[in-house]
Amino acid sequence: MMAQTTLTFVGKDANGQQVPLDSVRITNLTRGWTEVLDASDLTLTMTNSGVEQHDLQPVLSQNVPNPFNGVTEFSVQLKKSGRVNIAVFTLTGEKVTNLSRNLDAGCHTFRIQLSKSQIYLLNVQTGKENSSIKMVNTGNAGVDRIHYVGNGDLKTGTLKSWRGSTDELFVPGDTLSFVGFSTIASAPSTSLTVTKPILSSQTIELQFTAAETFACGTSLVFDYDGNAYNTVQIGAQCWLKENVRATHYADGTSIPVATTSSTTNAYCCYPNNDASTVPTYGLLYNWPAVMQMDFNSGESDIQGVCPDGWHVPCEQEWYTLLYYMMGQSALQCDNQPDNIGKALASTTGWQSCGGNCTVGNDLSANNASGFSAMPAGVYEGYYDDESFGYEAFFWSSSQSLYNNMAEIEYLMYDRASLSHWDYGCQNFLSVRCLRNETDSVHSGGQPCPQHPTVTDYDGNVYNTVQIGTQCWMKENLKTTHYADGTYIPTTDTFSNSIAYRYFPEGDSSNVSTYGCLYNWAAVMNGNSSSTAVPSNVQGICPTGWHVPSAAEWIVMQDYVGLQNDCQCGHRSDLIAKALSSTTGWESSTIYCSPGYLPMYNNATGFSALPAGYYYGGGYSILGSEAWFWSTTDAGENCAAHRNIQHDFANFQEAGISNYVGLSVRCLKD
Repeated sequence: MMAQTTLTFVGKDANGQQVPLDSVRITNLTRGWTEVLDASDLTLTMTNSGVEQHDLQPVLSQNVPNPFNGVTEFSVQLKKSGRVNIAVFTLTGEKVTNLSRNLDAGCHTFRIQLSKSQIYLLNVQTGKENSSIKMVNTGNAGVDRIHYVGNGDLKTGTLKSWRGSTDELFVPGDTLSFVGFSTIASAPSTSLTVTKPILSSQTIELQFTAAETFACGTSLVFDYDGNAYNTVQIGAQCWLKENVRATHYADGTSIPVATTSSTTNAYCCYPNNDASTVPTYGLLYNWPAVMQMDFNSGESDIQGVCPDGWHVPCEQEWYTLLYYMMGQSALQCDNQPDNIGKALASTTGWQSCGGNCTVGNDLSANNASGFSAMPAGVYEGYYDDESFGYEAFFWSSSQSLYNNMAEIEYLMYDRASLSHWDYGCQNFLSVRCLRNETDSVHSGGQPCPQHPTVTDYDGNVYNTVQIGTQCWMKENLKTTHYADGTYIPTTDTFSNSIAYRYFPEGDSSNVSTYGCLYNWAAVMNGNSSSTAVPSNVQGICPTGWHVPSAAEWIVMQDYVGLQNDCQCGHRSDLIAKALSSTTGWESSTIYCSPGYLPMYNNATGFSALPAGYYYGGGYSILGSEAWFWSTTDAGENCAAHRNIQHDFANFQEAGISNYVGLSVRCLKD
């Protein structure tokens, strides 16, 4: 029998007390392989020909091919007979197809057909044991089904067992690294990395330090490979301040190093075709690698190549960084808001340039933000002599409107600004990651200090929001009575003079969320037009509140337009997103519109909902527009109103016929 080397793992805290291990990652730095042991078996036995398998534990092969065009195969090696349950899931946990049958000991092959291009999880269970692999489908087989093919040889590919065993070679003297993972005080914790040559059997002690609260700017972030990254806080965002250099995703899947141009397969490569540049400049990745082949989950919160708890920034998040910096005079060059390139660029590595405010002019004046952008260049099927040291290109998770292209941001040594471009997905660029937000920071606004809620005649309770000196309802009015108890009837007809209310999209079930729609006669309740501040028109509002005049809407607009965190594109007129709710809006590709990445809406807390309108002949559909009455007559049986559209960035003012049914927001007297 060949000699064996057995490794046993134990976790310890700073006081020497044992820490239960959830898993251990072992990397053979000499041979280039990685395995993970779970808590069920933390002993690894190796021989010069590989790792010894447990007699009763089955082995699951990676599917072949992977990625695949609708059809793929995988194998299961069973050490004993038993019932095997196989299921395919989406990444959101939806079961797509399954198969269950009794099988004899031996190797069994299965064929999978899938109809959608996306990432799937294949789960195989036998007895109390189960294991999963990730599969990438790029085609359509027209059906979702698992077939039993028969018994035979194990499919080629990396073997994965329930204990993370391997057939890779180990030779005594190889250098191995070990990282332990545990749960301490209900929070995930990672041990210090142990790296050492292994000559004989031994127990590896993995040290866990006291759990610390993450502090952006001081805490380190670790990827699957054990690379440590510094971080930097810029405005409300926490960024990695180093380029990603991982060769594995957080789930352990390898990212091949290759200079193969592909819009469907994941690859990474070295800056300037030189592996020695990676510790400083990171790796370059094509867009499929950045996204971990996930092209169908939208563009927000894509983990992709980033460590756990971090994600690839979408285009909106890059713009959040840009506009925050444009609003900080200390980060501008020559007091020009666009000139923030130097504040983003590192103080080393850049080609020199004599132009004023350019990144390459006086490197010692760079990096006021701490972002430390390094000019790793780009690989476009070739390495350009004027790329490495001259350019820093960064991927976003946002697809371009053009086929096989994605949105990017870049700095150049002879320019002063951060620029935007659409770039081919087959090219290789740098990646920076953003920390996930545990709580939404996008929805702003505080309740009015003395009036956090208001109740109407029907007993409906509305939340409020303070915007400048004004206290607004942050929900659409839904009352069926005036404050004196007079009923407001519903109808499917229209009138300039009789008070009526309507249901959004003609459906009463929409009222609880979107409120009612009212014609102007209902809104004014017999009062005359007002242009005053305040309007002094209670109208349809609860006691102590009033319908805003057109001038009062302008007061709100002017205040919001002066708040940097409410502007889009550093423009005071583009405030529709800041006023709009984060839900309910139709999708839009127009930047700064409420329908473009609506999770970044509502900096004011006003929470405008797209209830649409009634126009006499019918109803507009929900999700497209929000319309609000004022008390101001616009002439010719029209009144002034405000509206927000899903694909428009401005908060618009116009006149509209009095018989139309619109939403109402009330102001505190």
